[in-house]
Amino acid sequence: MTSQPGMLSQGPPACSIETVREAAPGIADNNIFLYGPAAIDRRYQGQGILTRLLTYICSSLQEQFNLAVALVELTDRKSLSIHRHYPMSEAACFRFNRRKYVVFTFSPTQFLRHYGVVS
Repeated sequence: MTSQPGMLSQGPPACSIETVREAAPGIADNNIFLYGPAAIDRRYQGQGILTRLLTYICSSLQEQFNLAVALVELTDRKSLSIHRHYPMSEAACFRFNRRKYVVFTFSPTQFLRHYGVVS
């Protein structure tokens, strides 16, 4: 799933918008997209499916958006590990309903360059 800030009016994505604005000053909301959640069936984990999905998303959206944002709950150790593996920055943290989230940000264009994809 991808969406722009403001499309989701409730939950962690909606609560993260101000955190994202603080983490990426000067980037307008219409230049940011949120991605996730993504779930890969256990039978296919470790086969590069998420990398291919992110590459496709970045390739499709890099002309429209300067910044991509992913939110990962701090207790989701597996997702944290996966996102820390990617060329993303841990830009900020925030709380929602007593849960803490890490805000990962990345440039779609830089993500593609990291994986050798030239557009």
